[in-house]
Amino acid sequence: MSTSPIIQTTGTTKPVYKLGRVVFSVVSESVEFEKELAQILTLASATDGESRKVELGDGRDPRLLINYILRCHSGFLWIDAACLVSPEGAKVLIAGKSGSGKSTTSMALALGHEWKIFSEDLTLFDLVQDSVIAFRSPFSLKAGTRELIKKTVHIDPEPIFFGEWFPLGLAAAEHDSSSALDVAIYLNDAKTNEPLQHRAISSAEYVRKIVPNSNLIRISSGLKKMDQYLSKASCYEIVGGTLTERLNQILAWSSRSDGNP
Repeated sequence: MSTSPIIQTTGTTKPVYKLGRVVFSVVSESVEFEKELAQILTLASATDGESRKVELGDGRDPRLLINYILRCHSGFLWIDAACLVSPEGAKVLIAGKSGSGKSTTSMALALGHEWKIFSEDLTLFDLVQDSVIAFRSPFSLKAGTRELIKKTVHIDPEPIFFGEWFPLGLAAAEHDSSSALDVAIYLNDAKTNEPLQHRAISSAEYVRKIVPNSNLIRISSGLKKMDQYLSKASCYEIVGGTLTERLNQILAWSSRSDGNP
């Protein structure tokens, strides 16, 4: 593991982190907050470039920091989606509205099936380099998520910080990767009291579904680039079903794809 660079701030040393393309340190009025924050963020390497200082005052909400870093990625394509790669190399995009189960599904695939995660909630694409950006933010666990993950994959996500945050750890993809996707899935809802339904859809239909929760039509060449990234992907929609049923279906689809690392 690379040694993290350290910066000097008012007589103290600060660790330097990296989320996506942004390298930064955090200055807060709470030393305890900074110590706990260090447990959920990924350290930058010595070769990651110059860092910026983020001053949080007395704020103690990691979400404010993560949202700020996301806003620093101007000019990139974003989609409300998780992006992962299977152990066999299939690159899978899992899109859906807030509450559709993207993060829960991603955590289950990572903890229970050793998938690596580029992003667990919002996926960024570099349209110049045609790459999906490794944005290694921690999981934010909604009420009941921890229990559901434990029941489904028999692994307890712990430790939890700030009452809800679970670090990606070894599940994080270390580097950006090609934007070419092998499987693209749209989670229609998070209801588990309905039978699992799924169907293959065209890439054009998939794009229409993700447009409202993206900046595809607000960024130059966004739609054209997304068509390119989906050109060889198998696209599907999932409605209903339990987490176990959804996982089994996603595993089946990814095992049939010819993904490359």
